[in-house]
Amino acid sequence: MNAAFKICANELKSLFVSPIAWAMLVVFIVQTAIVYLSQIATVIRWEFAGYEPQMTRTIFSGYRAVFYQLYTNLMFYVPLLTMGLISRERHNGSIKLLMSSPVTVGQVVIGKYQALLIYLFAFVVFICGLILLSGALVHDFDYGFALSGMLGLYLLACTYAAIGLFMSSLTNHQVVAAISTIALLAALSFVGTVGQRVPIVQDIAYWLSISGRADFMRAGLIASKDVLYFFFIVALFLIFTYFKLSAGRRIESKWMRGAKYAGAGAAVVVLGYVTSLPALTAYADVTRPKSQTLSGGSVGALTGMEGALDMTVLVNALDPRASAFLPAHRNSLYRRLFEQHERQIGRINVHYQFYYADSENERLYEANPGKSNEQLAREFAEQNRLKFDTFLTQDEVDARYGLDAENYRNVYLLEWQGRQSIVRNFDDPQYFPGEPAISAAIKRLIAEPVRLAYVLGQGERRIFRSGGEDHRAHMSDVRDRNALLNHGFEVEEIVLDAPVPEHLDILVLAAPIEPLPARVENHLRDYIAAGRDLLILGEPHATDPVNQVIEALGVSLRPGAVTEPKEAFPEALVFAPLSDAATELGFIMPRRSADWPIILPGAAALDVDPGSPFAVEPILAFTSEMSVSADEDGSAATPQALAVAMERSMVGETQRIVIVGDADFMSTATRSMRDPSRRNNPEFVNDLFGYLSGGAYPIDTTRPVPLDTSISITLKDMDALRIGLLGVLPGLLVIAGAWLLLVRRRP
Repeated sequence: MNAAFKICANELKSLFVSPIAWAMLVVFIVQTAIVYLSQIATVIRWEFAGYEPQMTRTIFSGYRAVFYQLYTNLMFYVPLLTMGLISRERHNGSIKLLMSSPVTVGQVVIGKYQALLIYLFAFVVFICGLILLSGALVHDFDYGFALSGMLGLYLLACTYAAIGLFMSSLTNHQVVAAISTIALLAALSFVGTVGQRVPIVQDIAYWLSISGRADFMRAGLIASKDVLYFFFIVALFLIFTYFKLSAGRRIESKWMRGAKYAGAGAAVVVLGYVTSLPALTAYADVTRPKSQTLSGGSVGALTGMEGALDMTVLVNALDPRASAFLPAHRNSLYRRLFEQHERQIGRINVHYQFYYADSENERLYEANPGKSNEQLAREFAEQNRLKFDTFLTQDEVDARYGLDAENYRNVYLLEWQGRQSIVRNFDDPQYFPGEPAISAAIKRLIAEPVRLAYVLGQGERRIFRSGGEDHRAHMSDVRDRNALLNHGFEVEEIVLDAPVPEHLDILVLAAPIEPLPARVENHLRDYIAAGRDLLILGEPHATDPVNQVIEALGVSLRPGAVTEPKEAFPEALVFAPLSDAATELGFIMPRRSADWPIILPGAAALDVDPGSPFAVEPILAFTSEMSVSADEDGSAATPQALAVAMERSMVGETQRIVIVGDADFMSTATRSMRDPSRRNNPEFVNDLFGYLSGGAYPIDTTRPVPLDTSISITLKDMDALRIGLLGVLPGLLVIAGAWLLLVRRRP
């Protein structure tokens, strides 16, 4: 190997006496520094505005962050670096001298490739410098997250270098070598779209594709199949280079040469495909909050699932997002959405079923007037090279899957041991489901859902109606990510002409405006006496119907609306803080600061009788800035709360009752309110029903609060960083490169 080291040293000398190598290094540093400084300025502004971004992720891995840009730019840096490694020697004729010297072809290939690795390591050194600098500026910087992204960057660069080395061996022209390298990299990026009609071919093509291969490392997850992919591809192109340079030393037929290339390629593909199988893949989540692994709540919820889980992706060809589910995206979509769950529960067998039915895609119908659903679906199939005869009609999909209840949207049907559950996509920018919805749907295959019902008949709020004051968005809207229907609940509406059905777990009395008939009141009292769980919502303009029920529990709604004087908002819009007792009861407000309030658009205050048979804890506090409009003379005692949680033990179980002095905090109108106060209402609703269900649903997917949310630098202090990264460091490299070139050329 001494000969390989000598070749490596000579190649490094050639690189560093070349203006291209120095210019590339300077350009790399300047471009990277510009992106880095931009992200630093962004997190400073966010912190100043009161946000708490995860700064490590924002600086290095987020959209337009350092690694995001570098992963793209490498495709153009490396071909310029590798284009002359062998093509220059072929053009000058020195390759014959090299091949006739006492070195082996393998030593030549290894030596030249080692030189590339050492040069590319200079990129890594600079990135390490930025990571160390960030560690000094950002409090509790997540080094594991950043180093994982750097590993992905270096492996990607090494792979590009091996490909560039091979392409350089094929031609005498450096420009041709560079262009050919870029072309081959582009081909490897798009090879994943090949063979979409044959599953095994599609899987192999997906493994060969280099597109997005390092993205999971950029996110902090190191998977053995990704690391091995880079090693296998590097080995393959080094072997190809060896074959090419060895061709002049022995006489071989074209068939023999082709067989050698094909054999090496087939061996690497088989090894790579086998080692990428789920059973042979190891993972290391190196992020501090373990953000690339299922949360503890999901792991606990999915414990007990054994055997195969089948998933059928049902795609409406007329849906606006149907193209996202084409076979070309199958593997990448699965890895992004379901791979974490597969690591926990075992293999998920995925099937796709296209169908066509009435769609909410109004633009499609407007652009194609007079065309039937079948005609539109045929065009979709033809455009995307799908077999139309495999598509189901609307009647067939209704009979087999009952998707009329899903408004014929794109959904994922899960099946396990004869039970079924649905994972939905949502009408928001993210669209695809996240961990909470997927985990809840899988848990429903193992455990029963929580069944809740709204009482009707006295003007109460509704959960299937789309009125502004109704609760459809929080309860039954299949399009809404936070709707309880998508988190393990089954919801219905009932009229209490008979006792409350035994199958219900939670009953909701949502702001009746008419007096409760005796039969309804008696059924509610019997329900409470049986130790069952209840949510009662009141309104300040109709306190008497609610007081009919809750006064026997030792709680009452005070007449009159709570007011809270503040600028730019009506007095009746109350910003209620979460109490300390609520936090102890499990109201944890995922993804939001605990200081952000709950908006109550018109609330009644609650008075609590010390003699209540329940243990009563306030969960939404009545603050000193609030008052009640009916207490005009100020003689009334201060109300205890705006919402309370009540508990008592009943036959070995805990009965939970929650009373809130407002029903609009979970209304559709409040949900869509554009409010600058950063309301916590959606999270409070989920926590509320999580408490009432005893923690069964929604699944708690919260993680430790990120620690890297503050930075010890201001925008004024960034001038020194700019000078250092954009002026001093590149200037020193320019001076060093110019001096070395002048010394090299001095007679």
